[in-house]
Amino acid sequence: MNEMTRPNVVLIITDQQTRATIRAYGNERTRTPAMDALAASGTAFEKSYCASPLCSPGRAGILTGRMPHTAGVNVNDEPVRDGIDNVGEMFRAAGYETAWSGKWNLPESFPVGAEAIPGFRNLDWQRGTYRDLGASVDSDITDEAVRYLSQDRAEPFFLGVSLYNPHDICFWVMGRDHDVLPGPPPGAALPELPENFDADPDEPEMVKWIRSQDAMIEGYGWTELRWTEDWDEQHWRRYLYAYDCLVEMADAQIGRVLRAIADNGLAADTLVALTSDHGEGTAAHRWVTKQMLYEEPVTVPLVLRWPGAISAGRFDRTHLASAIDVAPTLCDYAGVAGPDDLAGRSLRPVLDDPGLPGAEYVVSELQPSPFRMDLKGRMMRTERYKYLAFSAGADPEMLFDLEQDPLETANLAKAPDRRCVLAEHRSRLEAWVQATGDDFAVGSAQI
Repeated sequence: MNEMTRPNVVLIITDQQTRATIRAYGNERTRTPAMDALAASGTAFEKSYCASPLCSPGRAGILTGRMPHTAGVNVNDEPVRDGIDNVGEMFRAAGYETAWSGKWNLPESFPVGAEAIPGFRNLDWQRGTYRDLGASVDSDITDEAVRYLSQDRAEPFFLGVSLYNPHDICFWVMGRDHDVLPGPPPGAALPELPENFDADPDEPEMVKWIRSQDAMIEGYGWTELRWTEDWDEQHWRRYLYAYDCLVEMADAQIGRVLRAIADNGLAADTLVALTSDHGEGTAAHRWVTKQMLYEEPVTVPLVLRWPGAISAGRFDRTHLASAIDVAPTLCDYAGVAGPDDLAGRSLRPVLDDPGLPGAEYVVSELQPSPFRMDLKGRMMRTERYKYLAFSAGADPEMLFDLEQDPLETANLAKAPDRRCVLAEHRSRLEAWVQATGDDFAVGSAQI
């Protein structure tokens, strides 16, 4: 057994994996034995939210412990602001050997060169020419991670394993690469549509603007909703089938990483964390892919395992967790002194003592178009309620009672008996905006 006083850390990040995809989270459609085993040997958080339902901002939250607007990453392909360390830089400064295999996306998706990623040695998994598909790259990303885990080293290590799937669902939605992406065999049972499949005709004007495709300018790349306009029920169900298969493909690679940890005698001394940069619409409210603050695009799995230090087989249904909590939590367990101004908070206290109170709220940010930076959304999730606010258009607020309405089918923003609840959440968000230097304001722009 490795007798290090500080754990090794393996951070596994999938791409575009909504929380409700793992059997351990109650999904009976998917077969996810690796992620189920990880949850069974660690603690999984149910109320886990991304920092932003978009790749680069979501990853900035995980890797810096700061909200996207603070990190300077509001849309895709933006680098982290100068002077802000990522978790690799934090751990390297504390004497850890740090390595990264897979997608980075801050700003490049797959930077080339050993020193191409700040704070990490970028492992050389790119040994050929690939299409931009998880089916093509994830096995090679995992190969290099497994190779790294087999090597002896004197220092504790931090290894990032960042898979591309189930992001391939974007290509499936747009009708691309169906030859290499999953399709149902003849006679296969297709998933049923979710209970909240229908869209609310009274959504805020800004949400309707996003639906109307005005935000989806050719050349930017986020055009997926456009492709669903003529889908019938069977097409929607085939989409869910494809997404489930892509999750299972990612699970297979995660299983290889977990086996390598075990086979190399590292399990007892290694903290494993699993999360995703953001979720996926999964047909709820007739939404596909990302860029919205409904539960499906904004919730992500969060599982932490370190035998003997983190409780096994526990499912935390109480405490709120955010992507920005990942970095401070890993630092806390490793004895790494991260920056004092991290926005996230360590989850270790509630992992050690589930009876302790956790965060009163978490926030996620939405920036739906790089060509309209004045159009923004913010989500504040409290213990019972979820408040959404938008910077433009009529009816710019939504309020959901997630205790009574977990599927978000009844917007209570105009309900007379929830005026005080709405005012309280509006005031809380305004205070958070001021405290964090955010430039968001409800209804401040024109569509």
